[in-house]
Amino acid sequence: MENIAQSTKENNSKVMSVEKSILAKSKEQDYQRCCSAHFNIFSDEIEAKPLDSDSEGNFDNKDFYFQKHEDLKFACKLKCVKFFSINEINLLYIKKKNKRIQDFFDFAFPSKVNDLWVIFCAGINLNRSNYFNSLIKISYKVTQSVGFENLCLSAFQLKRLVSAYRHVDTLKLWSCKLSIPNAPDFSKALYNCKLKQLSLIGSGSLSLSDWKNNFNEFKNLIQGLASSTDLRASLETVNINFCEIERNEAEEFFEANQLGGVEILVCY
Repeated sequence: MENIAQSTKENNSKVMSVEKSILAKSKEQDYQRCCSAHFNIFSDEIEAKPLDSDSEGNFDNKDFYFQKHEDLKFACKLKCVKFFSINEINLLYIKKKNKRIQDFFDFAFPSKVNDLWVIFCAGINLNRSNYFNSLIKISYKVTQSVGFENLCLSAFQLKRLVSAYRHVDTLKLWSCKLSIPNAPDFSKALYNCKLKQLSLIGSGSLSLSDWKNNFNEFKNLIQGLASSTDLRASLETVNINFCEIERNEAEEFFEANQLGGVEILVCY
């Protein structure tokens, strides 16, 4: 009986080893097909770091930048290639409606992305775009940091977006127009929040949220975030550069809302 058990264990080990080898080879073939498609369409528009897989066959050191028309053609081609892991994806200057970008979100987005950065053409209102639901759906695939630039967000949208990405280390909302007329309750939305860094660069500028003349809306945002005990425990820094807010008034308000340990980054 012992010999049979030992033989079975050895056979299972061999099967697992073969399965891992096949999986690693499959991932490598997928990436090579992607590179082939990339170079068939254009050679210089997208930066792709060289393939470097670990023993598990994970490819975590590749970056892709989608910006020009040719990039979007490439993104469309990716519908036939299933990525496993990409280090960083940057989608730049997205217009209100772009089927290729929508298809990329819905059909070709990798299983894992460390860093996602999405820059929209100025002032896109997500109420009029299908991108919002797609960004919510793919949120669990983003593991470390996410950034959005040039968005108009209502308090409800902001709450959904922050909740969806509460597991990442860094959330960036740059040059966004935020409408926060009342303090939202984030206590349930940010349950088990892991967020360490929140960057609001430019969002409070005079041409956007205008926190200099609408300081109450900034207060509402901070009060809403502070309603989450998990966020209060995890948050380490908040960047309010170019938001027309003095450090001392921000620190005073943070202290009043149990966020006194948070470092506030602001330039003068």
